[in-house]
Amino acid sequence: MSKHVLVTGANGFIGSYITQQLLQAGHRVTGAFRNASDPARSTHLRQLPGASELLDLVTLNLESSEPVGHALEGPDVLIHAASPFTLDVENPETDLLQPAVAGVKNVLGAAEKSASIRKVVMTSSLAAVTDEPDGDVLLTEEDWNTKSSLH
Repeated sequence: MSKHVLVTGANGFIGSYITQQLLQAGHRVTGAFRNASDPARSTHLRQLPGASELLDLVTLNLESSEPVGHALEGPDVLIHAASPFTLDVENPETDLLQPAVAGVKNVLGAAEKSASIRKVVMTSSLAAVTDEPDGDVLLTEEDWNTKSSLH
């Protein structure tokens, strides 16, 4: 049975692959990210097989709770793959942490109020488990990054 899935951060590295796999499986996908009308951020998604029939792209600012709710009316599943990330930040707390936390709170709050969302999937970063990945080591849910800190 095909589903309608909302993927936040659909234009990012992980979000793009999630979107591609969902389309290949025949699911309807709403891909949400900042500035979905920007061809530089959306062309790779529009070119995916099945995109012309099954993919809708919407601009969504997860830092603002007001516009998030509209995107969650209709989809059965929410896959939250959005989080701000850049290596060049002036202040990690205000540039990365605070927007990420606000985005999670806003999207989960909207999902809780949604009449259609039945399942929520959260993604994370390798940075949650390590700053120094070693290809020879298998990391599991028992591992946690204790080296990274804002302080």
